[in-house]
Amino acid sequence: MSFATQIPSHSPAQQQHQHQLMMEQMKLNNPQNVGQTNSINSTNSVNVVDSVKTISSVASSSQNLKALLPPVPPQCGPPTVSLALLLDFAIHQTAHELQVLYTLNLQKKAQDRTISVVQFAHSTRLVFVRLLAIVRWLKTNRKFEPLSSIRFLLDEQAARYVETADKLVEIARNELPNARLSVFHVPQAVDVLTLGTYPRLPQNIKAEFIRKINYKIYFSLKDRFVSTPPLAGREQRLTLRELNRVLEFHLAQSARQLSPRIEQINIKNGMVTLIVPNEFEIVLTRLGDDLQQTKWCLLNIKILVTNAEVGQGQRLVHPLQVNFLHQMVQERLDNGEKPLFDAYNILHVFCRSLQLDVIYCQATLIAKISSLYIRVEEYNTKECKLVIAYWLEGGGGGSGGGGQQQQQQQQKQFRSKKQIHHYRFTIYGDKTDPHSTLRVKHHPSGPELPKLDQSFSLQRLLNETILFRCRERLLQAQNLLERSQPKPAKITRSGHCLLSLTCPLILTEECITAEALIISVNTFFGTVNCRVETLGRRDEINELEKQLNAASPSIKIIVNLLDRLRILILMERLQRAIVGLQVNKLNDNQALSLANKLTTLPKDRSIFQFIREDQFYLIIAFMPDDQTGVKIQFHLFSSTDGRLTMLDLDADQIIRSAPLPRLYAASLALSSSSKNNNKNLHNQRLSEFFQRYRNKREEKINEK
Repeated sequence: MSFATQIPSHSPAQQQHQHQLMMEQMKLNNPQNVGQTNSINSTNSVNVVDSVKTISSVASSSQNLKALLPPVPPQCGPPTVSLALLLDFAIHQTAHELQVLYTLNLQKKAQDRTISVVQFAHSTRLVFVRLLAIVRWLKTNRKFEPLSSIRFLLDEQAARYVETADKLVEIARNELPNARLSVFHVPQAVDVLTLGTYPRLPQNIKAEFIRKINYKIYFSLKDRFVSTPPLAGREQRLTLRELNRVLEFHLAQSARQLSPRIEQINIKNGMVTLIVPNEFEIVLTRLGDDLQQTKWCLLNIKILVTNAEVGQGQRLVHPLQVNFLHQMVQERLDNGEKPLFDAYNILHVFCRSLQLDVIYCQATLIAKISSLYIRVEEYNTKECKLVIAYWLEGGGGGSGGGGQQQQQQQQKQFRSKKQIHHYRFTIYGDKTDPHSTLRVKHHPSGPELPKLDQSFSLQRLLNETILFRCRERLLQAQNLLERSQPKPAKITRSGHCLLSLTCPLILTEECITAEALIISVNTFFGTVNCRVETLGRRDEINELEKQLNAASPSIKIIVNLLDRLRILILMERLQRAIVGLQVNKLNDNQALSLANKLTTLPKDRSIFQFIREDQFYLIIAFMPDDQTGVKIQFHLFSSTDGRLTMLDLDADQIIRSAPLPRLYAASLALSSSSKNNNKNLHNQRLSEFFQRYRNKREEKINEK
């Protein structure tokens, strides 16, 4: 598009006229000229008429100039601000300053107030005077409106000039070189047309021509420049079979260099495939006629290290890395003293470090989910070493209410400082043995600890290791309990995946599961947990957990805690047995009449008062026993006429002295009657017991 279509051409007279109008317009814009014209207008009215005519002519010329100039888009023009916005800003600023002035003048003196008010009035007047000047200037704004259009037109033309220059450079650099004519072979054409020969032959053809000046020249040129026909199918099969024999021969010579970890060697179609499971697969061949001088040629490398959890199923090795490995291995095959061993060593070290990196990625993923249970203590790629700690110390595996607070405190501790934990395992590669895979070293060490499998799954290794450690902790707890029992008790293990120990606390009879001590190991923290369903959470159970988790537990304390648990179970059983009986349970403060006698009895006791015979009290005391675990004592007290008498009862003898039919009838009644009949039977037995007690007491009184 030409620029003549946008800007119309003018005659020289019109251009001179427009120039004079613009000069007059600039004179009118000068403030000095404005002052002079004002003074002249006040003295001479003729000049006023001339100036009015001049302004009208300028206005008409500006309208003509607007018609010639292109319109300016909104985003290309000068920035504008609304007058209403300026007024709004001025009013808000004045109001704010007035409010600040009012606040500050309350603490000033009268003279300071006057000064601040005058300063405020002066600054405010300046602001509004500037606004007034802007409003008056807007009256003459039309004279400057064409300037933005002129500037936009000049910018547009400059942009088109730049675009034209860029396009010409692009054509000169990209299109013109391809538009040239090809170079004609003028010297060769002149030789052929004038001399009839072609002396400008290549050097190798010249050498053959000079050396062989006979009929063999044709065969020489044919062998050099004409390709040989392809082999037939039978010839290809024979050639590949012969090449396979050559490869077998070279492999047999290099048998000492081959690693025992190369489990598969396939020779097919003139290629040798060496496969190391879970590491790599390489394809080799030999090129050339000389069997002694030819080198091994690497055709392909395939990395067999894969993991579905890391990399989201994608390849773990970038193609650029494979190409770099290809170059390194080929260099060792060409220049190494033991080419096959050097090639295996390079790929084996790379794959082993890749496997360790995969395990480290799995560890970081697990540590993000459970940072309180597992931690990566060390990862050294140079030494091919990875240390992972589990069962972090102080993790807190109790089932009490403060478990969450302990976990939060331990999380802050672990983040603030680094420490070496007791339970950990190290995954490393042995540099002294080039044929070894990744190995696992556990701490503390022990027999039959798990190892890495072919899938290199860290989760499986952690699960098997933790289960093994849980069995160890349970066996340690079992040894402590067997040493703490008064007589050999049958401690059974239950569960296949998560084991637990069941230790019976009641030794004189068959113990039910609810009254047995069940010991398990927290797989997250490795702490021993104890529970007795009948008792719930007690201080004695928490103390027993501390002893079992301690590095050097005290057998004496464990024995005392087990005795205490047996007593608590029997007291809990007694509490359930008295439901529905005609007795009231009392504490030591309620039984003041027995205060003198209570000091001689064990602290673990229960006091009962008979409802119908309120002068009688039955005290059942519990004491630890080396043979039966718990010894139960029955004491019957009677308080009559201010006198307190005590009778020690033998529960076994009372039961044996009762008539058998009555006991048999009572057992039948217990098994067949309802709840009300059970209460009547108990009341009957108690009344018979107290009647025998009265008879014995009367006999003693008569003897005295």
